[in-house]
Amino acid sequence: MRKDLVTEFCSHLSLTAPEVATTTAAITTSLTTACANLSTATNPFSALATAYGSAAAASAGITVTALAGTDADARRAANAARATLRNAFDAVWTDPDVYAVLLAATDTPPADEEEARFRSSALALMLRLGAGLTGEHRLAAKDLQEKISAMTSQFDANLNGDTTAVEFSIAELDGVPDSLLPLLESRGDDRYAVPLKRPTLTPTLQHAKSSATRKALYRAANCQCLAENGPLVDDILAARAALATALGFDSHAHLKTSAETVRKP
Repeated sequence: MRKDLVTEFCSHLSLTAPEVATTTAAITTSLTTACANLSTATNPFSALATAYGSAAAASAGITVTALAGTDADARRAANAARATLRNAFDAVWTDPDVYAVLLAATDTPPADEEEARFRSSALALMLRLGAGLTGEHRLAAKDLQEKISAMTSQFDANLNGDTTAVEFSIAELDGVPDSLLPLLESRGDDRYAVPLKRPTLTPTLQHAKSSATRKALYRAANCQCLAENGPLVDDILAARAALATALGFDSHAHLKTSAETVRKP
């Protein structure tokens, strides 16, 4: 089983941009079709859980490509696809028609405890995301959700497109596997630049013996795209606060923890 997972993971590293587009279209179509057919399903909750679980599993491969794909065009396509998929998943939980179908299905007792938990969490999630809102209130919440999604996607796109690399001498990279060196940018005179991408950043942080090297990389990674993403973070936080208010919560923290065990921040 583990070997199959590794093989599947590696297959996503080499996806091409057209393959990303095809996979994304298939995932969104499966979700749309499942939602459209919920009203005729014998058990709408079970049908939704199956469709959503399959779509979520398939979308994980797109995330792998976006973060660690070997082809730059594929990474850019996958990053854009993540926004499309995020919107598709959000559309499920914010759809008032889906909410109405699920609510009507609660007249039938759940098949087991697992379904009972899914029913409770699904309906609570939909309420938190505004599926129960109507009129202008629903439109305002949807507008904020779309803005947050767009800004989050731009945040990811900035990171994905960044080509920052930190230069070190070969001595400063002591401990890094020789197999990693071909992936680094050779700067001559036994100096290499480590791109701040997961395939090179993570193993260098894991294996470099020099604490100064690890510290420099860690700082660079955490300051990546600061000029572009810093203002975006402020805007995202403001939009999240506005959305929480629109949904009837005191803050974004109250909104997020309402589904957790603690129930409040």
